[in-house]
Amino acid sequence: MEEETDDKYEIKLVDASMVENCICEEVKPEEVSEMLELGKKMIEYCFSVGAAGLAAPQIGVYKKMFVYRKTEDSFQIIFNPSFIKVSKRPMKVLEGCLTYKEKGYLVERYKEIQAIFYIPFKGGLKRTGVALKGEKSIYFQHETDHTNGITIKMKGVPQVGQKE
Repeated sequence: MEEETDDKYEIKLVDASMVENCICEEVKPEEVSEMLELGKKMIEYCFSVGAAGLAAPQIGVYKKMFVYRKTEDSFQIIFNPSFIKVSKRPMKVLEGCLTYKEKGYLVERYKEIQAIFYIPFKGGLKRTGVALKGEKSIYFQHETDHTNGITIKMKGVPQVGQKE
C-alpha cells in the first residue's frame, strides 16, 4: 500500500494555464499525512532544480500548500497560507518562476509580512505565524499567490526586452 502513496503524485510542472486562476482547496486535517509526503517530494524537486519554492497547483494538485526555502539548505512545508502586510508600501521586485521558465516579471511585494499558516500538530493542524522580511517574505508571498490562482505574469510587468 505504501507504494501507492509514493506513486500517487508525480512532481511534474503543469502548463501555466492550469495555474492561472486555479481554485485551490484548504488542506484538511485528515489530508496532512498525504500532503506531508507530497511536500517531501516537492522539496526534493526544488533541490534538484535549484528552486526557492514550489506550490501544489504548479504540479496540478489544487490544494493550498507550498514549500519554500527557509535557509540555504532547508525548506518548510506550508499549509493554508495567508499573510498580513507589515510594510506600509510595496516595493518592486524582479521575480522568476518555474511556471514561466526563463522569464522575469516586475512584481510589487511587501518587504515585511506576518505570515500565517498551519502546521501538522497531534494528527491535525495548528495555526501559527511568523514575521518574515526580505527574500523569505517575497518567497512566501509568491507561493501564496499560486495557491490563490495568481501568477507573476498576471500580477507583474514583463522584464524589459522580454517577449510575451
